[in-house]
Amino acid sequence: MTGLILEGGGMRGAFTAGVLDSFLKNNIHFDSVYGVSAGASNGASYVARQQGRNRRIFVDRVAEFKYFSPKHIITQGNFLDVKLLFDTYPNRLIPFDYETFESSPSLFYTVLTDCESGQPVYIERNSVDRREFMLKVLTGSNSLPLLSPAVKISGRPCLDGGLSDSIPLKKAISDGCAKSIVILTREAGYRKTPSGLTPVIKAVYRKWPNMTARFENRHTEYNEAVEYCEAAENNGRCLLLRPETTMNVSRTENDVSRLSALYMQGFETAESKAAEVKDFLSRTGS
Repeated sequence: MTGLILEGGGMRGAFTAGVLDSFLKNNIHFDSVYGVSAGASNGASYVARQQGRNRRIFVDRVAEFKYFSPKHIITQGNFLDVKLLFDTYPNRLIPFDYETFESSPSLFYTVLTDCESGQPVYIERNSVDRREFMLKVLTGSNSLPLLSPAVKISGRPCLDGGLSDSIPLKKAISDGCAKSIVILTREAGYRKTPSGLTPVIKAVYRKWPNMTARFENRHTEYNEAVEYCEAAENNGRCLLLRPETTMNVSRTENDVSRLSALYMQGFETAESKAAEVKDFLSRTGS
């Protein structure tokens, strides 16, 4: 089996969008796809085989709509415009191909964090109906602490999947993926540092101590996950694709020129590695 792992990172997902458009252009597909936060949003369009859809979301429509704004807290209770991204876009403005997505031979897992247990939850697309997938599963995986309310999945409050499993390569390997491609949204050498928001998180979410402990240790777990991926690449179990530079693109970036450049960097990176990726995956015998 082959796996594709998609890190989150908010608008830095423009890099991932470029990579995935190249994969679709070159007919590169996987047995299992694992998406975290913005990586899940990108991955859904990829599994639906909608080349260019992610570019429209991460680049082309950004100037028209502000995805991140305090006004959304007033109207939706969420700093992120989830109604636009997971309802208006897929069902009207940038239609999502539900039929192709749901019938794809690829398994598709969205990663969330169970606030009560602090553990990652992996939701396979066909375990929920299409409305719940968009409005709950994808929304929940993109719901950041303090900026978004928890989303209930099967009665369990969930937040951003990056809190508990930012780069789910271990999950892919445990599921039987012998070779995987990992798309990161940070450049080589990047390491997280402790968050200054930990005291606030502990105060606001004191009823969920397992989640707050996860937040407090997130930098350590993230850095260990990156090092695990680098070791796996050295051992021939995965290939890493990541930007040479993120050009200071932030999680909430709205500068279209920067996002377009990051998208093109992703596309060109994948184009230059297409033959290598195909050769690497073909050696699995899957």
